[in-house]
Amino acid sequence: MKRPIDIIDDFYTKKELQVLERELNIDRNQLDFAPTCQPFSLRKNLSSRFQAYPCHETYEVNEKNDIYINLFNKLKEHVKPDIKKIRTFFRKIYRDELEKSVCYTGKGLIHNDAEEFQLAGVIYLDDGYSFNAGTNLFTTSKYGEQFEHDIQVGSVFNRCIVYPADILHQPSFDMNLKSRFIQTFFIFKDEESENKDKKYDINNCI
Repeated sequence: MKRPIDIIDDFYTKKELQVLERELNIDRNQLDFAPTCQPFSLRKNLSSRFQAYPCHETYEVNEKNDIYINLFNKLKEHVKPDIKKIRTFFRKIYRDELEKSVCYTGKGLIHNDAEEFQLAGVIYLDDGYSFNAGTNLFTTSKYGEQFEHDIQVGSVFNRCIVYPADILHQPSFDMNLKSRFIQTFFIFKDEESENKDKKYDINNCI
């Protein structure tokens, strides 16, 4: 049986959410947000980040940080028992920047994350609910053959979605809102991909 996506509501406990809020507030050296764009693979080829999905990201969260530790343990318990390493960071998107970009409709660029990773995921951290501020997934065919998404997941606070990294997906932004705030994470395929891992340079697409 193929499971294209897992949805886990109330992902973090109240205590874990408090840790997340604390670390975002005090760890300025690592978790400051810098302007960049998505998908990551396009960054070096663009003259402006508005030619893609403009966003603001933190650097990769350090393995010794409580945010990393909490997420790693939850994924090991509920998703992948043999997990060895993850990458995680935070992303903010602003409506006024999207309106200036090629993603002015609120829909990001369709892409996958399969180069180094086995699984990818998003944790929605905006208060409230919006069906149009979540993620679209294209699960039935290869790139260029599927023109509409067949799965759409709405944004709910503290909802986590996990999907195979080779599935095409698309971030979605509710243009009635001013901003979007998420935590993204990726689970490496194997030790070889871990060794090839390159730290995200969020300054590649300013």
